[in-house]
Amino acid sequence: MITYLNKSNFVFKFTRVAFVAMVILMMLGVQASACVSEHKYKIGDRVWNDLDKNGAQDWDYKKHCFAEPGIPDVTVKLYKCDNTFVESTTTNSRGYYKFENVERGDYYVLFVLPEDYTFSPKDKTDSRYDSDAYTNGKTDCITVSRDICTVDAGMYCEPTPEPAGVGNYVWNDLNLNGLQESGEIGMEGVTVKLYTCEGELVNTTETDKDGYYEFDDLEAGSYYIQFVSPSGYVFTTANQGDEDEDSDAETGGVTSCFTLNAGDYYNVVDAGLHSTEQEIPEFPTVAIPMLAIVGLAFVFGRRKE
Repeated sequence: MITYLNKSNFVFKFTRVAFVAMVILMMLGVQASACVSEHKYKIGDRVWNDLDKNGAQDWDYKKHCFAEPGIPDVTVKLYKCDNTFVESTTTNSRGYYKFENVERGDYYVLFVLPEDYTFSPKDKTDSRYDSDAYTNGKTDCITVSRDICTVDAGMYCEPTPEPAGVGNYVWNDLNLNGLQESGEIGMEGVTVKLYTCEGELVNTTETDKDGYYEFDDLEAGSYYIQFVSPSGYVFTTANQGDEDEDSDAETGGVTSCFTLNAGDYYNVVDAGLHSTEQEIPEFPTVAIPMLAIVGLAFVFGRRKE
């Protein structure tokens, strides 16, 4: 028996199969592209207290854990590399943080430095254990096409240095000997200026009713003081005795440079002044009568012999 092929029926079936196949392929393509566009990644890792300041997360091989503790509650921000802010988080009790659902793209992380902390040096060891933050807290740009869990920041605590101070006393040196002695009183209202040893004026003050002055809340460094003599007064001779009882004001009322370390208080910088009406006895006025007395004593002694 001979069977004849119905061409129109064949074409119809082929067209229908092709159409269904095309629809299926289109649906698969849409589904695949949707999966790619919706795929999200993670960025994160750890902020730690870099106790030895070496920029590396040190490992305790006996305890099988990090030897340096994480820092909790550190603010961490995520930005696109065009500086568009994305989101913010904070580190947990062990110093870990994480950004989830991050789309493909280029990003950087910004670590916000807590008070009294300084960033560790960057890129000092293997990227899994080093610090990735520059001194401003920013990392390099990171291309995200997978999970990245090695973005760390090391910090170490730098307590605020204790302030230093300097001061003491300006007095009326009645006997002009350059020493603070009984009966000589402090001078009120004398201007005192503090300079760095590079010549930068730091502060100005005046002596109180008892002749005392003070500069406090100073940074560690090297300084000198200038005392300004009131009208009708000049400075007495400097450096005539111990530091706590002599005058330190040399030519022009300026002292030598001195160094203050953090927490130092240097309270022996004094100045003696005397009135221009007070005269320093000249050598002949005192010496000649004394020599005469010594000479007469010598003569009378010889006569007795």
